[in-house]
Amino acid sequence: MHMVHSRGADVIMMSNSFAGYNLLPYLKSHVPHVGIVDYVHMRQLQTKMPAYFDGELIEAGGFPKMSAQFAQYLDASMFVSEDEKMWVAEKHRHFANTYSSGPFFNPALASTAEHKTFAPQRFTVYNGVNPYTDFPLADGETKQEARNKFAIDDDALCVAFVGRMVDQKKPIVALQVLRRLVSDDIPVHLLVVGSGPLLEEMFLFTSDNNLWPYVTFVGSVEHSELVNVISAADALLMPSEMEGLSVSLIEAMATGIVPVVTDVGGQKEIVVDGAGYLVDLDDVSAMTAALNELAHDPQKLKTMSHNARNVVLEKFTDSEMAVGIITAFETAIAHASQTAHLVTPEIRERARGDQTSVAAFLSDSDGELGSFVNRINSFNDVTVHPERRTGTGASGTGASGTGASGTTGGLGTVLSVVIQLEGVQQSQFTTSKQQNFKSTIVLGMAQWITIFVTDVDINLYIDVTRRSPTALQVSFKLQTRTTSDVQSNLRSFLTSTDATGFYKMMNAACGSNCTFVVTGVNLISLGVASSPDGPHGSSSDLSAGAIAGVVVACVVCLLVCGGIIYYMAGSFGRKSADGGGGGGRSSNAVTIYKDKIEDDKDTATEGGGPTIQL
Repeated sequence: MHMVHSRGADVIMMSNSFAGYNLLPYLKSHVPHVGIVDYVHMRQLQTKMPAYFDGELIEAGGFPKMSAQFAQYLDASMFVSEDEKMWVAEKHRHFANTYSSGPFFNPALASTAEHKTFAPQRFTVYNGVNPYTDFPLADGETKQEARNKFAIDDDALCVAFVGRMVDQKKPIVALQVLRRLVSDDIPVHLLVVGSGPLLEEMFLFTSDNNLWPYVTFVGSVEHSELVNVISAADALLMPSEMEGLSVSLIEAMATGIVPVVTDVGGQKEIVVDGAGYLVDLDDVSAMTAALNELAHDPQKLKTMSHNARNVVLEKFTDSEMAVGIITAFETAIAHASQTAHLVTPEIRERARGDQTSVAAFLSDSDGELGSFVNRINSFNDVTVHPERRTGTGASGTGASGTGASGTTGGLGTVLSVVIQLEGVQQSQFTTSKQQNFKSTIVLGMAQWITIFVTDVDINLYIDVTRRSPTALQVSFKLQTRTTSDVQSNLRSFLTSTDATGFYKMMNAACGSNCTFVVTGVNLISLGVASSPDGPHGSSSDLSAGAIAGVVVACVVCLLVCGGIIYYMAGSFGRKSADGGGGGGRSSNAVTIYKDKIEDDKDTATEGGGPTIQL
C-alpha cells in the first residue's frame, strides 16, 4: 500500500505472480481507484496452481487459470496471443458457472446487473522487438562472420534451436530431426543456444548418434549478444510442446530466420502462410521435410526470410506493443474510476478480515509457486520453503554462529550484511557510480526481504564507505527470517560469479573499467525484530501487524517477481512532470527507488556516501 500511495500509482500491472493474484481482492478493496492489469503469457496444462478459495479440486492451467479465477478484480487483461485470450475467456465462463458464491465474485459488483458475468476488457498485446536496432536483418558479411565463428560450412543449412533445455521445449526432438537430416545426406549444422537440465541427455544423444560434427552447443548467451549468434542461422527449429507466443520466435523472424515450429498456442498468429512452417507436435518427419525443402531451394529460403521479417515489421514491433499496453492501461484507469465508488467500508473491512486466511494460505503454500524462490534455490541446490506458522522456527546462524529462534508467528530477524570488495580504484568509484551501486543493491536485495518478511516495518539501510584507494566496504541491513539454509543461500548469492548473482549485478552497475572481486562476506544477526503492534500471538493467530506485513511484502513481491509497473503521474504525457503531487518522479519501473536515492546524491563526501533508509 505504501508503494502504491507514495508513488501516486494509477495502474498496478502484474504478470505471473502467485501471491499477486491471491492478493487481488485485498488490493482492489483498498485501492479501488487504481487500475489493475495483468499480462498473461502461456497456460501450463500440467500445473495445478491453487487460489486461496479453491477446494480440494484444483484445476490445471497455471497463471492463465489464475487470471480467469480472479478476473472480477481486474480492470483489464493483456495477452501475448489471441489464442491465450480465448482460452482464459472460456475458462472464466467455466468458473462463473461453477461457483455459486464466494470470493470468485467481486462483492463490489454485487449491486450491478453484470455481477455474475463481469469480465475485464481483454486485449491481445503481442510481444514486440525493435527490428532496426536490436534484431536487424543480417547482411551477408554479418552472417558470414557469425558462421565462421562456429565453423559452419558455406553450403550447410544452419538451423538454430533457442531456449531452455527442458521438456516443454523438446530439445531431444530437435536432435532427432538433425539425425534424420544427416542420414539423408543433407548438409546441415545445428546451433543449440541455451542451457538446462536436459543438456546432459542431449550430449549423450549426440554421442550415441555420432552428431558432434553437425552440432554446436553454444550455451547460455546474454540477450544483448543473442542476435550476433543467431545471425548465423537460416532456419529456426522450435518443436515445443506449448508456447504462448514465443519471444525467441519473434526475434528470429525479425532477423529473417525462417521458422519451423509446432502449431501450439499462438504460434500460428505469427507463422503465417509463406513466412515459415507450422507442423504437428512431435512430427519429426514434417520438421525434417520442411528443413530439407529449405536446404534444396535457396530461392524459397530467401523469399520466406523476407516474408518472415515483414510479418514482424507489421505487427510485432516494440512500438506496436507500447500502443497496446497504453490502451490497456487507459481502459483500466477508466474502469477503476467508474467502479471505485462501489467499494464500501464494509467490503474493505471484509477483505481486511479475509487476509488472515490469505496470509495463512500464502505461508503454507509450496514455496516453488513463488517465482523468485526458484532463484534462491538455484544456489547450492538447497530448497528453501517459507517457514510454517506452526511449531518452532529454525534457529538463525550468523557470523557468530547463533541467531534468534522462536515461534514463526510472524517474527523477523534483522541481518547486518557487510561485503568487502577489492579492485575498485578510488578515482573510478565516482558519486554517480555509488548511486548505481545503491540502486542495484536495493533491487537485488529486495528478493531477500520480501520472501520472509512478516513485519510492516520494511527498512533497508545502505552505506557505501571507501576504505582505501583499492578497497571498499558495502554494508546494509535487511529484515528476513533467518534459517541456516536462507543464510547459506544468501551468502552464495553474494559471492557467486554466476550471471544471476550479486557479483554480476555489481560489476554491471560499476560499468566499464570498474571491476572488483568479493573478498569477504559477513552476516550478523542483530536479533528478532518486534511487531509494530507488539509481540505476536500464538502461531495460529496472526496479529494485524503480521497481516499488514504480509500485504506489504506481497506488494513488493509484485514489483520484483510479478512485474508491477507504475503508470505514474506525468507518464505518457498525461500529466505535467510536476503536477498531481508527483514531484517529477521517474516513470521507469526498474528505477523505482531512484527518486529516493537521488535526493541525497549531492551529499556524498570523500569519507563515504549517504545513508539511505527506504
